[in-house]
Amino acid sequence: MNLYIVMGTYNGENFIATQIESILKQTISDFRLLIRDDGSTDSTCAILSQLANEDSRIEILNDTKGNLGAAFNFEILINEAYIRGADFIAFSDQDDYWLENKLKLSLIALKSLSSDLPALVHTDLSVVNESLQVKHSSFMKYQGIHHVDKKPINVLLVQNFVTGCTTIINRKLVEISRPFPKEIVMHDWWLALCAGAFGEIKFVEQATVLYRQHASNVIGAKSHIRKLVQSLNLVSKSTSIAVSMNNFLASLAQAKSLKNFILDKNLKKNRFNNTEEKYVDLFLTENNILVFLAKLVKYKIYRQKIYATIGLYLIAVYVKFCKIKI
Repeated sequence: MNLYIVMGTYNGENFIATQIESILKQTISDFRLLIRDDGSTDSTCAILSQLANEDSRIEILNDTKGNLGAAFNFEILINEAYIRGADFIAFSDQDDYWLENKLKLSLIALKSLSSDLPALVHTDLSVVNESLQVKHSSFMKYQGIHHVDKKPINVLLVQNFVTGCTTIINRKLVEISRPFPKEIVMHDWWLALCAGAFGEIKFVEQATVLYRQHASNVIGAKSHIRKLVQSLNLVSKSTSIAVSMNNFLASLAQAKSLKNFILDKNLKKNRFNNTEEKYVDLFLTENNILVFLAKLVKYKIYRQKIYATIGLYLIAVYVKFCKIKI
């Protein structure tokens, strides 16, 4: 078994040592921890160098590509692990804390899936504060999201329910998902889309990661109640409307990339009747607003909260019929 853990870092001096310590304490010890820093200006690199000198399983990937952002930093790491023959790749953020059985539980779940298909496993997390004190035992419940077993692509086109720092994937998924299109929103969302379209996704209900909330989180956890309140205030908050619009357009561009990715690579038809193609083509071909909405419902494109799905449909109509460029 050739197991790699990949970690992208950026100005993570406050928590990076603790996170790596939790990885090194895993009940499975046969792995390589491959790290690429994305241009930190704090002491992150010095901390990493010291830790790499202390444990031969840690390796720092150095290159001249500069700051790429989280998604494409992870693409570099995935490519490197793949070149080195990785059978499985697990993903780590720089500021969380892994429970000791995290790798073991994830690998057991991944190995239970077909080795002939692209496969991804993700788990729940516990939401904690900076001192690792538990604020909520289930990140999924806190966010108001859940794993989708049947036709996950119908949700993944418009909403990600896979948390990257809990994820482990097999070699088949790496092969089918590269190279990352420039339009992807985030690496974990793109990998989930590819696994949902062509392979399998499995969820482990047990929390395996302490998801640390602090002032510098790139994507923090927000309770679903708070999201509902924000959605009810959309009309009076132009900034919220702009953010919602931008998020929708980003997810639509990503869906369009998935469609083109499948066509360009001449991949086999996916398992769900080309749902991504039907969804994208609605914005290109359908000019009747009622038929447009009816087809969104027919194709079962939805988010996991009713109010979020209503908002999705309203924005979709606005984008389509107000001639917003996609």
